[in-house]
Amino acid sequence: MKKLLKMIVTASLIISNVAQADCLPSYKEKIRVLDSKMQNFKTTLITTAVSEAALVGTIAVIAGTVSPLGVLVMPASMVGAGSYLGALAIQKKNYTYAYTLIKEARAGEGKKLNKVNRKINQKLGTDISLDSLAQAIVAANNDNVFCELNESTEKVNLMGYHKMLKHLNQEVRAGL
Repeated sequence: MKKLLKMIVTASLIISNVAQADCLPSYKEKIRVLDSKMQNFKTTLITTAVSEAALVGTIAVIAGTVSPLGVLVMPASMVGAGSYLGALAIQKKNYTYAYTLIKEARAGEGKKLNKVNRKINQKLGTDISLDSLAQAIVAANNDNVFCELNESTEKVNLMGYHKMLKHLNQEVRAGL
């Protein structure tokens, strides 16, 4: 029974993903989740930093001195936090760029679309038109190339900007 239920759920996800034929909602949700993670982490970080500062201040007052530990505790906790926030920010930028590129391709114009067109033409020594590139991006989006469903995990795998650019380079090499 569980196996049958899992097959039905997987089939419905595939059908809804194919019927959707658009990666933009998945990108939008991923960006929203990353935003939420960043905001929640910042709130937790502020609470933790205030707690650590209060604890160190209390220890220093009890000891009757200013503890050198008070200088080290907050920066040590902030190093890992900064790395985590930085990683989230990079992911968000990567998915936002991909999202914007698809939207601009639909419109047939935009700064990021122009930039990608220049990059591809420069890298491959080609002269692909902006319109052809836009059509290739829209077609790949409509075919869910940028947001394939992983059937084993039942999650959508989004292509970030760099993988998207690599895919587009391959498409241009193959002659679109």
